[in-house]
Amino acid sequence: MSNEAIQEGESSGHFAVFSSQNSKFRYTYNKVREVKSHRVSELFTAYRDILWDDGRHKYNVSSFIGEIDEILLGERF
Repeated sequence: MSNEAIQEGESSGHFAVFSSQNSKFRYTYNKVREVKSHRVSELFTAYRDILWDDGRHKYNVSSFIGEIDEILLGERF
């Protein structure tokens, strides 16, 4: 693959030609949703069972998140 092929917009033969005309992606506009603020501890409570298996590591992460929430004084962001 040469730089000239890229600069001139030609197909190099290494990759299939991609353009918006032959793409299977569609972009649509959705309703605007309100962005809600959360505390770090609220996010952790919502996602801890998805992100970590039960065990010592999850316990350590719980302690760390609790300390971070205290340092941030429960600030919502």
